[in-house]
Amino acid sequence: MSADNHAHVVTMLEAVRSGTAGKNISVSYNHGVRVGQLDTSGISAAQNAANSSDLAIVVVGDSAEGVGYNGSASCGEGADRASIDLAGVQLDLLNAVLSTGTPTIVILVHGRAVSFGQDHGGAVTSKFGRVPMYMQMSALVAAWRPGVEGGHALWDLITGKQSFSGRLAQAWPHSAGAAHFGGISPWYSK
Repeated sequence: MSADNHAHVVTMLEAVRSGTAGKNISVSYNHGVRVGQLDTSGISAAQNAANSSDLAIVVVGDSAEGVGYNGSASCGEGADRASIDLAGVQLDLLNAVLSTGTPTIVILVHGRAVSFGQDHGGAVTSKFGRVPMYMQMSALVAAWRPGVEGGHALWDLITGKQSFSGRLAQAWPHSAGAAHFGGISPWYSK
């Protein structure tokens, strides 16, 4: 534990770097965008990096920070949102990287239902017209609150060292309108 009582969380970047150490693999990194922020200044650098790579790994979703009322968490108590789309400009980042045509693994770190913006144009324009964003991904890995060793666990999965054995325990809504919460229909009569 660190001095602030938070365990070190192994990021995907740390896992990729340790997993490729000593191998003839070049890893480039661009931060892209911050969770929930509207700054798009890092998107073009991330797009350029993806364009010159054989494979892109894009991590989006919620912050892996602690849960609670301290303002650092993007999911959990005190972190409600009106939309289930990816927060901030993450959809713009994904669209930019996917538009390069580089095979892309998307890792979705989350603790709530998430959509890829189908209500708000979450699609990539390709030679086939507008295609839903999730159909352009080479792989989509749902990492439901992966924990402090999440980076290593995800690396082991995407490299085949471990087998995907978990099953999605929730419906995956295309939009907020497709979500049905609590088994109570919004339409009822007295």
